[in-house]
Amino acid sequence: MDFAKARVMTFHNLVPNWPDLPVTGAQHTADLLDLLVNMRARINGALLVLVCDDQLRPMQPILIENDDAEIPRPPDMTEALRTLAEGIARSLPGATALVALSREGSLTPSVVDRAWHRSICDAFAGQVKLIGVHLVTPRGSVPLTTGRVAA
Repeated sequence: MDFAKARVMTFHNLVPNWPDLPVTGAQHTADLLDLLVNMRARINGALLVLVCDDQLRPMQPILIENDDAEIPRPPDMTEALRTLAEGIARSLPGATALVALSREGSLTPSVVDRAWHRSICDAFAGQVKLIGVHLVTPRGSVPLTTGRVAA
């Protein structure tokens, strides 16, 4: 793993006008993820979909926390994620999204993290452009993708 890409999250560094700024830049993205993915979500597991406008500015976070001991498998979630992406596309044409998978443990992406990444990309393809997909743990965040994923 390239730990140079791992970002320590420091939402205290967010500038006052952060909601008006596009979700670009590694540190700004890490700071946003730190703000939006709380420690409980990182420990229990969660999925964040930060809906952004066509200029990549944040509009609405959607945090889906796992409150069940049985963690859903990525392929089982593709259809649910596709339905979410379709709803976003229908309600907000031109919307973009930053997606973050959170879990406890290492920042090294696992086989399961990579499977989640594929499910997320498959679900959003042709619906909503992804700004990126990130892994968030109590230790920080790391991109599972670099730059935009083609929709």
